[in-house]
Order: sequence, then structure tokens, then C-alpha cells
Amino acid sequence: MSTGDYVEAFIDALDAWLYDAARLPDTNEPPSDDVAALVPSLVHFYSMRHILKRLFDKVLYLG
Repeated sequence: MSTGDYVEAFIDALDAWLYDAARLPDTNEPPSDDVAALVPSLVHFYSMRHILKRLFDKVLYLG
């Protein structure tokens, strides 16, 4: 992957993270101490979302 691909993926992921964070209800629970346990499922979720978005955009522009 080129540097541009990494930047594009980061921007897409950041947009999705901010959108999801804005939709979450306020909570008084402390953050999880085991962040490493959350990482694989989050990476999978946002990677799949990014792939589906790119496929949707491709279909949309191809007509």
C-alpha cells in the first residue's frame, strides 16, 4: 500500500469513529483497562465497514 492509501484509510476510519462516538449515549463507566482485548474486534469491524464502503462507492459510480 502506498502512503496515500494509508492516509485515506485513516481518514475514513477517523470519520467512522467520530460518527459512532457521537451516537453513543453518555456513560459514567470507567474506560476498559484491557484495551488490547478490544482492538481485534474493532479493527475487524472498521476494516469491513471500509471495504463495504469502497465497494458501494464503486458500484454507485459505475451505474
